[in-house]
Amino acid sequence: MATKRSTEVERIKGELREVMEAIGTYSPAFDSLITSCAQITALRNKTYAKCATMSPAVSEKSREGEKRQKANPVYSLYIDLCKEQRNVLASLRLTVEASGVAEDDALEELNRKLKELEDGRK
Repeated sequence: MATKRSTEVERIKGELREVMEAIGTYSPAFDSLITSCAQITALRNKTYAKCATMSPAVSEKSREGEKRQKANPVYSLYIDLCKEQRNVLASLRLTVEASGVAEDDALEELNRKLKELEDGRK
């Protein structure tokens, strides 16, 4: 039985492939990178869900026993995953800058498909 996480990764992989096919950039040579991007995206989505329920600051005790606030490490993880996702998307030529798309219609189509991917709907 597939786990929820692996099902999400497979769904994202399929959506990435569809987007790349729609804009004419898909090749089986990208499959490994597509898998990496899907895994990073799934982790990013899970981390975002965790961030949404937590405060950006957490309390901790110093060596001296004093309470202090520090940045929540889950937020830093989310930011790192977003950066990594952008890097992989750029390698797949799925960012506006990397795509080199000049036509408004094609740009709107790319942005719409990427938005659908981010929203997790098809």
